[in-house]
Amino acid sequence: MKSRLAVSFTAAVAFALSSTVLAASSHLSKHDHSLLAQAQVSGKSSVSLLIAAKPGAANAVATAVRSLGATMRYREDSLDYLRVVVAADKVATIAALPGVEAVSVDEKIPLILPVPAPNADAVQVAPPDASTPPQNAYMPTRDVGSPQFVAAHPTYDGRGVVVGILDSGVTLTIRASRRRARAHARSATGSRSPIRSPTTTPRGST
Repeated sequence: MKSRLAVSFTAAVAFALSSTVLAASSHLSKHDHSLLAQAQVSGKSSVSLLIAAKPGAANAVATAVRSLGATMRYREDSLDYLRVVVAADKVATIAALPGVEAVSVDEKIPLILPVPAPNADAVQVAPPDASTPPQNAYMPTRDVGSPQFVAAHPTYDGRGVVVGILDSGVTLTIRASRRRARAHARSATGSRSPIRSPTTTPRGST
């Protein structure tokens, strides 16, 4: 009878221990186990651990990991998130804590900058110069029809056109402005042109 009890007790303890190990392993991925093995091989005694606690269990998990000798590096209770530095042989124990939802061993992921592969069929295009035709691949002028319009109307280049500029800043009620305006009128037409200055009356502008 005693031997049966001893066997039953041993089996129960073994089952409890195996359940704990399985629970801890379920929180650690195969990659996490690989990172732990690499840390131990390289002689590192501690690792950085990222912990996701169950909702509302961040405080309890923080207390538990501190009791295991972990150093708190960051904690955000609103997200139930902790980052700690702990001895490598304590990782499985932390992963098995009842308030832990998930655990990951922190690591540095190298940033690989993308480099375009060399293209053997790349076409070398010469930069534009004075010999570049109006329709070219550098400017979208042909898309809007500019070279085509100039070719169809070669004389439409502004010859014989007089450009007049109206500047609202000229106030003819000022004597100096009137003199300058008359001088420009004489140089343009050869005669003194009459200059009218709009005035405002109670009835409106005249």
